[in-house]
Amino acid sequence: MPYRELIMVDIKEMFRRRAAGQSARHVARATGFDRKTVGRYFEAATTLPLPCDREPTDEEIHAIAQRVQARPVPDTSEEWKENGTHRARIEAWLAQPRPLKLTKIHVLLKRDHGVSASYGTLRRFAMEELAWRKKTPTVRVADTESGGIAQVDFGLMGGLFDPATQRVRNLWVLVVTLAYSRYQFVWPSFEQTTTAVCAGLDTAWKFFGAMARVILPDNMKAIVLRADELAVVLVPAFLDYTQTRGLFVDAARVRSPKDKARVENHVAYGKPPTHPRTKRR
Repeated sequence: MPYRELIMVDIKEMFRRRAAGQSARHVARATGFDRKTVGRYFEAATTLPLPCDREPTDEEIHAIAQRVQARPVPDTSEEWKENGTHRARIEAWLAQPRPLKLTKIHVLLKRDHGVSASYGTLRRFAMEELAWRKKTPTVRVADTESGGIAQVDFGLMGGLFDPATQRVRNLWVLVVTLAYSRYQFVWPSFEQTTTAVCAGLDTAWKFFGAMARVILPDNMKAIVLRADELAVVLVPAFLDYTQTRGLFVDAARVRSPKDKARVENHVAYGKPPTHPRTKRR
């Protein structure tokens, strides 16, 4: 199968993590790139040569990309194309309440549809194209070092009069909680934009007196362009912010509040107290 060609910002992020001491396996897991793809770029960097502890310049990134992406893309085999013509049929068999075994599907394709592809090719096709037997990603929750991770989330506080617009608007707070100490910072804002998030984070770093190494945010639109369990795509403006500040982002999974439980539990502390209703006699 053809490998994925990366754009300049992707390659820069890959080598930024390499300069921080992350292995190819770690970089692949954090960015969602295939580990073999990461290995090819790292191997190409050794031909410059590029030291492991230094981020490449734009000219060096361009040279590395040319070395990797100049490789000819192999043609798809005829057996793979055969399976591709029956993709919908294979997908339906695997999606049944009681899915057919892949060995049975191979027999049916060969007997009823004249497919000559081997079982090994069918198995690779099902795994790569249809995510067959794709393992559920494991989220490792481990104690971090002091200042290692900061969990980030937005919370709605309620309506508040805005003098600038002369109307009542929803007031949000950006909550930043250090995972190690549970030290908390709250930043009020009428907006949930990327600019507001960056301003809130910069103020949080001043408040804490240092920056965290990794931030673990919710999949808020100001940060995450496309949510994915393995290959999260960040908003370009926020990716530029993290690269400028030397931060790494490990976004939580969609609808998985336990991934950022320490900040999730702290959002309630930023809300104003509610008064119980007076009971009528």
